[in-house]
Amino acid sequence: MSSSLPAKMAAGRAYPVRDAGCKGTCNVTPNIWFDLAPPWTRGEFAARLRTVGVGVVPSDAFALAPPPEAVRLGLGAPASHQELERSLRIVADLTSQSPALSTLVV
Repeated sequence: MSSSLPAKMAAGRAYPVRDAGCKGTCNVTPNIWFDLAPPWTRGEFAARLRTVGVGVVPSDAFALAPPPEAVRLGLGAPASHQELERSLRIVADLTSQSPALSTLVV
């Protein structure tokens, strides 16, 4: 990966999640909470990524209070390092764009 890509992704909050069904030695799945800068909303960001084949989970799925404008990136889901790099590049590139005005609901 280029040196600028990890810097862009460093804004996320990394944390491990344990498999709830594991016994003994467990695999840890790395995830990153990625905070979105305005004007992005978690729903619009997730929807735009979905159209290019990158899946993220909006913070609504995990919130017990009003959810922040953030998405969870599952770093263990891609089948290869190349697929992970491709997906992270797409996420990084999308953050430098503005949401499409045509997709806003008024």
